[in-house]
Amino acid sequence: MMHKIEIPSSKIKLILMLIGTSVFIVGSYYLFQYPERFISYRFRSVEFIKTIGLLLLVFCSTAWVYIPIKLFDKKPGLILDEDGIYDNSSAVSVGLILWKDIESIRVEKINSTKMLIVNIYNPEKYIDRSNRFKKVLLNLNTKLYGTPLTIGLAGLKYNRERLEKLIILNYELYKEKPNH
Repeated sequence: MMHKIEIPSSKIKLILMLIGTSVFIVGSYYLFQYPERFISYRFRSVEFIKTIGLLLLVFCSTAWVYIPIKLFDKKPGLILDEDGIYDNSSAVSVGLILWKDIESIRVEKINSTKMLIVNIYNPEKYIDRSNRFKKVLLNLNTKLYGTPLTIGLAGLKYNRERLEKLIILNYELYKEKPNH
């Protein structure tokens, strides 16, 4: 029987993310408000620059609202036990991901951030139990990564390489073989 492993969110990393997000909000505001200042050889369309600015502004503002909520959240960012992975690390967290529902786990570097990509047998099970906002994000994850479930490791208070190995080791230990 496995002992429960609780991995807290890193308050320092969350504060740094909040500062970084604030900088991006200011930058995206300028892209949206003054697109003509950013016309270049590559980006000649004022409408395109304005659209990118608006999308970034919406995305970053959403993150800016969410990060302070996570700062005051007392629950661990991630919990591993014999049932599965309880994910509480991000805005798209779905809670408990059962080991038996996981088809495979891989680590992928997206920009400069490593993420766990969790492929599951029945994605609809996790998408359907989510609210409308989260469903949109989970469907976007599915289009981008082939699965709705991704776990960002950046905001957790744990060595990333050790955490990756710990999760994959526990997956190998507790996964159930599909019946054929």
